[in-house]
Amino acid sequence: MIRAPLMPNWLGSLAGSPALCSRLRWPGAAAGIVAAAAYVPVIPAQWNEAIYRGVVSVFCVAGLLLLGLLLLVRDASSVYVAASLHSRVTVLALVFTRLVSPLRSVENGGSWLDLLDVVSLLSASAMAVLCGLVIATHRRSNRAVPEATRPTASKRR
Repeated sequence: MIRAPLMPNWLGSLAGSPALCSRLRWPGAAAGIVAAAAYVPVIPAQWNEAIYRGVVSVFCVAGLLLLGLLLLVRDASSVYVAASLHSRVTVLALVFTRLVSPLRSVENGGSWLDLLDVVSLLSASAMAVLCGLVIATHRRSNRAVPEATRPTASKRR
């Protein structure tokens, strides 16, 4: 019997990452999508204030939305790692751009407590924490499995 070569399943295994079947998948995806949606209305103001803030915001929003949607489609460990790293970088970028931004008066909206900024910052932080918990739980459960029962890769000769 002749078999066809295996085609990559882009939404299936995502480079061989096992499905984790975590209950935190849905809240993590929702946190990423909410963070992206909350930050979209802020982008034009940030773009007008400083171009670097607009560019950083666009990349952060696009990544959060993409990774949130990927978590909805597939709960592979590689998606959790990427979502955790990107949401951490997003939180750092949001704080950094807020600290480095030109000083504005409180009357012009220069407050740290803008509603959309707070929502996106908390949602991105929640995504980072949830995805980090899933990764930590997965690693801990892999350590608990004895060496003899772990699947091994077969070597071709």
